[in-house]
Amino acid sequence: MQKLHKLDYGNLEQYKSEVAAAIARVHAAQFSLGDVHPGNVMLDDDDHIVFINLSYAGQLNDPVPSHIPHHIYGDTPLIHALVNEQRLKTQF
Repeated sequence: MQKLHKLDYGNLEQYKSEVAAAIARVHAAQFSLGDVHPGNVMLDDDDHIVFINLSYAGQLNDPVPSHIPHHIYGDTPLIHALVNEQRLKTQF
């Protein structure tokens, strides 16, 4: 098992394109992460993006489970991808 490394919080902009590409791959697999922020994104030994804390993740268009706080997916009753894109813009 590889050791994971924290992002350099002082320079988050450098990771934005790689995080966006990783999110796109998650969406292509028909999933949403839900809680994308720098604390839930790490790097492996090869400097590849690894998402951690997937407790708010789910399959696109599935009903939002009751354990997920309302602010994660907003007013929609279904898991959607827009939340990941919005958090990418505001967090990185």
